[in-house]
Amino acid sequence: MCLGIPGKVLETFERDGLPYGQVDFGGIRKEICLAYTPEAVPGEYVLVHVGFAISRLNEIEAQENLRLIHEIEDGLPSDPFEDSAPDASTRGSSPEIGSPAKTNISADISGDPGRSQAPPETKGAGGKQPDT
Repeated sequence: MCLGIPGKVLETFERDGLPYGQVDFGGIRKEICLAYTPEAVPGEYVLVHVGFAISRLNEIEAQENLRLIHEIEDGLPSDPFEDSAPDASTRGSSPEIGSPAKTNISADISGDPGRSQAPPETKGAGGKQPDT
């Protein structure tokens, strides 16, 4: 699942020929690549995913997105890996696939826009690379 987080553009500048901005996420400030939203200006809100602003938002849209994110976050368990099984036979087991996990929204905005984020290599059974 991907998550875009709204942030307020504080200032804009250029680095290596690309537009960037200092963006505030509720007190956390990050340098964000504005290559997909070069028209963004200070005071506007942008939706950020892994260090890239992917769209512009007005303040009402940004606040509504943040409200929904907090609503989802508040409904999740504080520790999704905590054992809540009623009997000892399932203690220590991993959560099921698809069970909710508490998100760390700051992890989503901290991508380094200067680096490609390729998925980790997948290894088959026995630790060997799968045949292609």
